[in-house]
Amino acid sequence: IGLIGSNGTGKTTLFKLITGEYTPQEGGIVRGKDVRIGYMEQYLECEDNLTVYEEVLKVFSDVSEMEKELEESRIALMLSQIQPHFIFNVLGTIRGLCRENPEQAWYGLGDFSSYLRANMNALTNEKFIPFESELAHVDAYIRLEQMRMGENLNVVYDIQEKEFSLPPLMLQPLVENAVKHGLFYKANGGTVIIRSRRTNGRIILSVQDDGVGFEAAAKAADFDKREHHGLHNVRSRAEKMLGGSLRIDSNPERGSTVTLEFPIDNHL
Repeated sequence: IGLIGSNGTGKTTLFKLITGEYTPQEGGIVRGKDVRIGYMEQYLECEDNLTVYEEVLKVFSDVSEMEKELEESRIALMLSQIQPHFIFNVLGTIRGLCRENPEQAWYGLGDFSSYLRANMNALTNEKFIPFESELAHVDAYIRLEQMRMGENLNVVYDIQEKEFSLPPLMLQPLVENAVKHGLFYKANGGTVIIRSRRTNGRIILSVQDDGVGFEAAAKAADFDKREHHGLHNVRSRAEKMLGGSLRIDSNPERGSTVTLEFPIDNHL
């Protein structure tokens, strides 16, 4: 069809309209989806192009809906990370250390600052971040929990792959879930194992704990269901942003393993 054919530049006029590289009147850049659709209404008046026009509108609609869902998901996840009782517990622990161990209190404040900064950045950061940045966020969270739990919280890192990127707050909520809903309800605590590897062009992240399992934790009187929603949020973002999946295996006798898997393509 002539109206959507290449004009010698290697790009179709329709493509340039969609991406905002061309305007029929000015030949300049068009900003904004609604403006570009307005130009396409003028440009695709021919009945032969009606089907193409409808398909383009559908694409814009689908993309807008997905962007809206992802934005709501990202904000909900970030807000779920700012939990008042966790903040109060950390501050209370640091206050006690100020007299007993000022040096540890000083390091604790640094970890707390890093933890809060990463959560706040996640609200405004729409870009993928290096895995090592997410891992640093996990480290800060682990050290804060170890201030309170001491030897009851052991962490093992089995990191075989670091060279990739992912949205923020994809691994940290999985670790937090293992600590709060796995080890917290176990008398003597336990161990969390954090793994990363690359297999057949896919990144596999897993967080394993030897705690009480999801069902036992959910029966506890002080179990907070709102905190548990973090896993559902991570799953949704993994599917929409990474084309990946999240799997949960939980057993009261063996603990739980949460596995996040996604293709490496475009995430280097």
